[in-house]
Amino acid sequence: MAEIEPALVDALEAVALAGGRVWPLSWPQDATWPGITYQLIARTPEAALDRTVGAWRDRWQIDCWATSYGGVVALAGAVTAALLAWHGASPRVLSLGVEDGGDMAEPATALNRRRIEAVIVYA
Repeated sequence: MAEIEPALVDALEAVALAGGRVWPLSWPQDATWPGITYQLIARTPEAALDRTVGAWRDRWQIDCWATSYGGVVALAGAVTAALLAWHGASPRVLSLGVEDGGDMAEPATALNRRRIEAVIVYA
């Protein structure tokens, strides 16, 4: 199985508004904003009738973080556009969809957060 995570991170790091600030799961203590965190939610093999795995289906949660609501809206828009434009040559992306998103209150950090969920099918 080819791993999709490095290619996904490359696509996220190319989002200019994030300035290369992309982290798995959580951000470092010295983080500056805006930034992006990501995590794998589920990985499912797509099996053919003969039970061979021809592709994988991943669900990723991508969280956009900014100090202002306008900043997080702009960042989420840029991330969504980058995901929808991304094709992925190795591994080969067969389909990619943005299925869900929403705002989440983060009073403890005083940051604004918008969640994006993406489903990527790849071989």
